[in-house]
Amino acid sequence: MKALKEFHRELVEIYGYGVQVSTALTFWHQWLNKQLSSQTTTPGNEMFFGKSDPNDPDAFYVYRRTFGYLLAASKSDGDTSVIHRRNLVTLLYTSWEDRHRNRIAKEAGLDDKNNLGSDVFGDVRMYRHAIMHAGGRLGAEPRVFRFFGKGDRVTLTAGHIEVIFKAAIDDLNRIGEEFFGTNPRLNFETPMRIQDS
Repeated sequence: MKALKEFHRELVEIYGYGVQVSTALTFWHQWLNKQLSSQTTTPGNEMFFGKSDPNDPDAFYVYRRTFGYLLAASKSDGDTSVIHRRNLVTLLYTSWEDRHRNRIAKEAGLDDKNNLGSDVFGDVRMYRHAIMHAGGRLGAEPRVFRFFGKGDRVTLTAGHIEVIFKAAIDDLNRIGEEFFGTNPRLNFETPMRIQDS
């Protein structure tokens, strides 16, 4: 079950990356709001992102947006937050399909990774396909994550991400039982009182 446990560690790392970025977006949103509230700038003023001092007349920028846009985009339901959550689903599926599924199947004695089925990761695949290839719309009805139906636009919330990652780890326990004969008891949450020092 080494591959299963390695996948679990990677899922926790992907989730951890998501938490870090979400936290950074929260602080970014608060900072932008503070700038606008203190009248240091206005919603229509632009912020430039580049590799050199923006006060240098020879500076180049690679991205620019108004403070108003950046404030709206960094809200929990804003464009940047939505893109971030879509990226988490894409990373999750890529980790399963491209990095771990084949190794787990081999350890379980299966000839083909397709014999290692999962409704959970099947739904994650559908969401990823909608995000990457179908203009954000689901092409089929999900079996597990029924947040959206066929034809609906995938707009994941922070709550959806929590449900998806918890279900993914629960499914690893199911895979352990079904294909290895033992529940590895992998966790999504760990009580603070038993954390590693």
